[in-house]
Amino acid sequence: MKVGAANCGGRDADNRIGLILEHRTGSFFPGATAGTAIDQAGSRRPPPSAASITTWEPGRSFADLQEKGPYRFWRHNHTFQADGPRTVMEDRVYYTPPLGLFGRLANRVFIRSTLRKIFQYRGDVIRLRFGVS
Repeated sequence: MKVGAANCGGRDADNRIGLILEHRTGSFFPGATAGTAIDQAGSRRPPPSAASITTWEPGRSFADLQEKGPYRFWRHNHTFQADGPRTVMEDRVYYTPPLGLFGRLANRVFIRSTLRKIFQYRGDVIRLRFGVS
């Protein structure tokens, strides 16, 4: 996986949590679209998703908003801040599960924990790629 590149693509598997992530992106600018498929173990086909880049401040931040996907609402803010020779990357995700009460229950049972695992995996890959301990 190419982390930090504006044009990246690939497929990463993590057997620890049973996920396969497919990254499909193009150039980053407001209005650009990006997609990610998350294939959970045991599922036949991941729901297709697409997000639009809503803000883009090169070297500082960008945000994407789900246009199509499994959530009723999804906004993902990415920020980058210099810390001496390092860069601190922070993700903030605001989401609403689908299906009203059932979705809120599903969020408590498995959605929230699955998202934590996905972002933990992402952090692990970034630390491995950039040699951060």
